[in-house]
Amino acid sequence: FLEMAGRRQFAPDVLSQAGLVSPSRRGQGHYDRFRQRIIFPISNLSGRVIAFGARAMSDEDEPKYLNSPETAIYHKSRVLYGLSRSREPIRRSKTAIVVEGYMDVLSLVQAGVDNVVAASGTALTTEHAELLGRYAEKVVLLFDGDAAGSNAAVRGIEILLRTDLDVRVVTLPEGQDPDSLVRESGTEALSQLVESAPAALDVYLDHVASTMDVTSVQGRARAIDQLLPLVGDTTESVRQDLMLRRVAQRFGVDETALRRDVEQSLAHRKTSASRRRSEAPQSEPEAPQGPAPLPPPTAAQRLERQFGALLLQFPQYIGPTIQRLGADEFTDPLVAHLVELLGARFASSDRIDVSALMSELGDDPLGQLVATSAMEEFDEAQARQLWKDHLLHLRRESLTRQIDDTTRRLRQAQEARVESEVQSLNEHVRELISTRTQLAEHATGDSV
Repeated sequence: FLEMAGRRQFAPDVLSQAGLVSPSRRGQGHYDRFRQRIIFPISNLSGRVIAFGARAMSDEDEPKYLNSPETAIYHKSRVLYGLSRSREPIRRSKTAIVVEGYMDVLSLVQAGVDNVVAASGTALTTEHAELLGRYAEKVVLLFDGDAAGSNAAVRGIEILLRTDLDVRVVTLPEGQDPDSLVRESGTEALSQLVESAPAALDVYLDHVASTMDVTSVQGRARAIDQLLPLVGDTTESVRQDLMLRRVAQRFGVDETALRRDVEQSLAHRKTSASRRRSEAPQSEPEAPQGPAPLPPPTAAQRLERQFGALLLQFPQYIGPTIQRLGADEFTDPLVAHLVELLGARFASSDRIDVSALMSELGDDPLGQLVATSAMEEFDEAQARQLWKDHLLHLRRESLTRQIDDTTRRLRQAQEARVESEVQSLNEHVRELISTRTQLAEHATGDSV
């Protein structure tokens, strides 16, 4: 691998930043982190590879699974394995099946089950839940029938029940996994399990009840104490009402009293958090570690940065952009700088080595913008339409600013009674308004 990477002019420090190699324990050179392992490419939503998972070929090698470390373009809490190819099947079926690992995804896809994803080297996170919510209305957890699978299901339920998704759980028999299920019983059996999967709340209530003696008053009280934060974090009132009713029925308690406990629990948590903040020691400010992060963008700058990220990932649009939009028409100076750089160096390129560009720019603000832009995810099939929409919006906003500025100067010229300037500015305003009108008329065509 190192020899091949060298022939393709990938510097060792770039490979190290990407998590593909590590410094040699002997103190010289690097070694391939994923040697003698089966590699699973991990892609972003655009289908571009941003990381790898790797499984040991021998059961004696440890760890069994090894994943890419987090990098400037890969954050495992925001990536679902297989989503780049499964999102359309998920959108069509309105259902996402979530499994534990890479092999489970591959086995189900091979068996014809397309709407399946897995967390990427981590437990399910809030970001994963938000990602699933973009495409699915129902999420079915399908984990191995062992202790690890049960624990993963519980953690997933605790995350997903705080969303407005319809969450279901398939409980496999001890020792069975999704792969063995479809091999032994076929996809029809899997479909039946998915269709009949119980609600995640019921599964979670059974789990809580199994961990303590709910036949006693103390046990039921402890069980309800454990459930209060979960119910309280559900912000949708109808959903919270249904959860309260189900908990009250399951543990034989009064629903009104339970609702009062939820309200008190929320108030107590808010008070405790406020007290911790006020009682925190006021230490001396630490010396800044590394570069200062980029300030949060305004709404206008956010769209401009997304446009810059689009050009970075789809350089075929750089040339057409600089023909239509000047760098001085951006309100974000960083994006203006990025567009100037891309136009000067990559206007006729079909690929940009983003890693090399990041290494070149380092930690300065432009380098941070490139790193952030590389993490943006776009649907490649819709990239052209997105470019057109953004370009149209940016040109329209630029023309509006020019009209406002010229109108202001016109008023000043009128007040000063400089007739020659008044006439010139009047003509310029009319030209700008005409251009903006024509832009709107052509918005539905291919030309922008």
